[in-house]
Amino acid sequence: MKRIMSIISFTLMTIMSFGQDLVFFENLGNDSLRFYYDEYGGICAKKYAKYFRIASIDTSILCFVGKTTDFQIGGGKVYQCYYSYGHLNGEALSYYPNGVLKYRGFYKNDMRDSLWHFFYQSGGIEKVLFFKLDEPCMKEYYKEDGTPQFLNGTGKYKGNTQINIQPIEYKISGNVLNGRQNGKWRISGRNKSDPMYWNVKFENGELLDDVNFNTSIMGYVLHENVDLFKFVANSEFWDNSLLFSQMIKYKGTNNLTKSFIPEFMNNVRSMCLENDFRDFLCLMQFIITKDNNIENVVCYSTDCKVIHIISNYMTGIKDFETIKPNDNPVGCGIYIPILYQNGKVIVPDFEFEGSPFVNIMKFVPEIK
Repeated sequence: MKRIMSIISFTLMTIMSFGQDLVFFENLGNDSLRFYYDEYGGICAKKYAKYFRIASIDTSILCFVGKTTDFQIGGGKVYQCYYSYGHLNGEALSYYPNGVLKYRGFYKNDMRDSLWHFFYQSGGIEKVLFFKLDEPCMKEYYKEDGTPQFLNGTGKYKGNTQINIQPIEYKISGNVLNGRQNGKWRISGRNKSDPMYWNVKFENGELLDDVNFNTSIMGYVLHENVDLFKFVANSEFWDNSLLFSQMIKYKGTNNLTKSFIPEFMNNVRSMCLENDFRDFLCLMQFIITKDNNIENVVCYSTDCKVIHIISNYMTGIKDFETIKPNDNPVGCGIYIPILYQNGKVIVPDFEFEGSPFVNIMKFVPEIK
């Protein structure tokens, strides 16, 4: 991602602190934030979070920067990595819930690089892989009791993997030839309650079948895929059948893409032009109360004046309406990322994705 803003200093400021669980991020001071996210890697309110991330943001390229650490809610550290110049660079450490090291490796510009060591939850070594340009080559594989299964990159492998964004681990097994997946590999549920299984074929590490999920030895890593740039709404009320469109309305319609977002972008742009703002990034959260008022607007921005003006504008909006399950109104928390660049306001494109209480807006980081 090319550099899109040049800002010497980064100002962090909060207007009010939330007194409830519908917060998406918190200011920890010293240019550090705490972000909450769920088992899908989606930014969400603290009330529904499974993990939280402590990190700083490089505002010039809109990315995490420096040491980034993830913790399980109510537990310990589960992941640690380093970002620089918009990419994962340096050592990455993953941990089991009991605190035992799960794996240790290195990144170079978002790609796994050099030797990676993986461990069982008991602490013993499981496998050793060598990565070149993110391509894995398995060197060694051990049983949990320490017995070597193979030490020369050739043999049978049985392990676990997460194949996609769903927080489900599957069994994966097959032949390794000269460090590469080869022949028929089987992927199946980890227990009898999940009888699903399927087979895929590899040749020298290349997948021969057309599938839309990750089938590699490494698998999908949730903590590598946390995205700041989403438009999210979480309600105080939670029901598995509840969709975002049932949570909130703006001017009588639940299609916020056609109602709220264009109006919001136009008004913010007018304020920016009127105040002669330079380019900025702003992450905003607020609560729509049970009686449909906007309260507790909190902004994280590169410009203090932006925080003040946008916060005042948001608190004056009177057109939202929260859900009323069983005719009982409930509050709702909203998280919106905003980028102002070259006289244009950018927010992500709205689309429903995955979890019923998380809706993603794809962030557009550059203007062509």
